[in-house]
Amino acid sequence: MQLQPNTIALQPELLVAIEKMSAKTHVSKEKLVQNALIEMLEDYHDAKTAEEAIAQIESGEEVKEAIQ
Repeated sequence: MQLQPNTIALQPELLVAIEKMSAKTHVSKEKLVQNALIEMLEDYHDAKTAEEAIAQIESGEEVKEAIQ
């Protein structure tokens, strides 16, 4: 996968925290931010899938998608 350069505005405190974590973990700032975004998107997808499954169960429908 080819990475596309992007620019995002971060609060100074957040940038400092990312820089400190990067220095302590020897993981690039870009990788830390990328990993955090991936985790957030996965959590969002999981929450939506669970909400849909609960709604299906409560309505008496068969659950269409397994939660993984």
